[in-house]
Amino acid sequence: MKTLLVLAATLLCTPVVAQEALLPSPSQGIQLPYGSVAAQDDATALEINPAGLAFMETGELGFGYDAAADDFRQVSNESNAFFMAAGNGIVGTGFSFQGLSQPSGGALLDTYRKYTWGAAIAIPQRLSLGFNVNWFGSSDSQRLDELVSYDLGVQLRLGEHVALGAMLRDVNEPFLSASAATRMRTMFGVHIRLFSGRLQLDSTSTTVPEVDAMEWTPRLMLEPLSGLRIFASARAVLDNRPGQDDFDLREIWGGLELSFSSFGVAYAPTIARGANDDFKLAGLRAYHWFSPSKQRGLFAGSSRWISVN
Repeated sequence: MKTLLVLAATLLCTPVVAQEALLPSPSQGIQLPYGSVAAQDDATALEINPAGLAFMETGELGFGYDAAADDFRQVSNESNAFFMAAGNGIVGTGFSFQGLSQPSGGALLDTYRKYTWGAAIAIPQRLSLGFNVNWFGSSDSQRLDELVSYDLGVQLRLGEHVALGAMLRDVNEPFLSASAATRMRTMFGVHIRLFSGRLQLDSTSTTVPEVDAMEWTPRLMLEPLSGLRIFASARAVLDNRPGQDDFDLREIWGGLELSFSSFGVAYAPTIARGANDDFKLAGLRAYHWFSPSKQRGLFAGSSRWISVN
């Protein structure tokens, strides 16, 4: 236990990718309230790491969105997403549809659609491998309308307490314009699970080839009551490019998830750095899911049956 706590403290103090230096990728979809490259094993694994689909032991339908506050509508993403996936603990597959807007990517990514089909296979309870196929729809760009990208993912569970994961986004590096390719993103995550999952620590880093910067996303989750989960996360950039801040905190978000065993909701307000270098309310991230026996619930069902004649 002491070793795990030391490892957790190390993770949360280790900076880890910056994407602002590159053309935004259309395959970067909805900003969810929470997610773990190393441990996500529900329908949202289609966006976070497809390898997690293989660890699903049931089906799930989900709907999520992220909405920007008025002051951030010209720079923040706005999205709606539907997810569906199912697995048996060995193989899993799923499909998602997302309506996206990335104003920071210019007119090309102002409004478009993303479709994803993913699948994964696992050595039960240990190692899983997954992949995604992403294709897009756009009424403004024929190139984006014909674009196809691929993602690869892996998750490794080292017993009950530690999991590792990695995802390669846009491994084929498709061309978004005649002269600009969508660069591959590499994400690596470590997840620590303690006290039967009531305390979770997570750290994700993202890197881009030939970009001297990294983005670090730590996350903390507490479950004081069964079905009530409180979480907090942040996004910081460690940038070694000339003239850039060495460490730049960009966003902080946190909220809660309520689980009722077969359905649940999660909401997370986001605070981000504004134009005047001050932090303001930037928007809201939300996810709603339906799944039989996905997680502990606030109201546990009885395991007894009563027969009345």
